[in-house]
Amino acid sequence: MSSIDLLKEAKNLREIGDIDGAIHLYQKVLKEERENLSALYGISFCYYEKGKKESENAFFELSFNNLLKIIKRDPDFVEAHNLIIDVARRLSKLGDLSKIYNSLKETFPEEKRKIIEENLKKIHAISELLIPEVKPEGRKSEGCLGKLILDFLLPVSGVILILLSKFAPERFSVFFFPGVSVLIFYILLKITLLIFLRKKSRW
Repeated sequence: MSSIDLLKEAKNLREIGDIDGAIHLYQKVLKEERENLSALYGISFCYYEKGKKESENAFFELSFNNLLKIIKRDPDFVEAHNLIIDVARRLSKLGDLSKIYNSLKETFPEEKRKIIEENLKKIHAISELLIPEVKPEGRKSEGCLGKLILDFLLPVSGVILILLSKFAPERFSVFFFPGVSVLIFYILLKITLLIFLRKKSRW
């Protein structure tokens, strides 16, 4: 089989989930054509999939190293850039990848540097999302006070108002509806916060 036929068959195997079979065919191509970028990308993608499936960083490392070969030889290989950024994220190597891109920028002609700049921006944006927010020390007490009001004082005050209206209706019956209103407000506020936090985690 020619390398073109092997690449087609490897892609078919990859798409049906036979990752090991695809890797074997990509290795056959690379044995004859070490510079074949399509085979390098294909095997990199397979290692990436195995890394996800088996939660094994060794496969991500293999993917990362092969993808580096691609972007060094062909800065226009968009899929390789996108994949190596995700692999680097999983390996906590975005900082290392950023340094590699900065060094590559000096070796490429001017018209190719824009691609490197765009990928550096992507890396920076992802890194910003991964950095946990550090709150100033002075605000810790404010956060604790807000949590105390939200999770204790609001529901407790609502319950107290309702109980007063039930056990002493002749004097405190007017407190029933305010108590119910406070509890409803508390429940709605907690639901809203939960929805917001779930959306934020998807970002």
